[in-house]
Amino acid sequence: MATKRKVTVHERERWEVDFGVDALKGKKKRAYFETEKRLTTPLKDYEKEVKKNGEYWGRMTPAKRQLVVGILSDSWQERFSIAPHQRPLAI
Repeated sequence: MATKRKVTVHERERWEVDFGVDALKGKKKRAYFETEKRLTTPLKDYEKEVKKNGEYWGRMTPAKRQLVVGILSDSWQERFSIAPHQRPLAI
C-alpha cells in the first residue's frame, strides 16, 4: 500500500506519497504535493484501484494497461496462446 509522509524538498516542506517499487523498472514511484489535503484524492484513487484490480495492475500507468489489454485482445483474435507450451486456441 502507499504511504504518505512529510518531507523537505529544496528547503520547502512537502508531502510525499510513496507508491512502492515498480516491479518492471525496479524504481520507487513517488509523488509530491504542497499540502496534505491535495494528496488525499490521488491516494484514495490509487487505493481504490489496488483494491479493485490488484497491486501490480494498480501500479501500471493507464497507457501500459491499454497496451497489455491490446496485446491480449490481438492474441485472442489470432487464436493463439501466449503460453509457450500450449497449442493455438480452438474456438
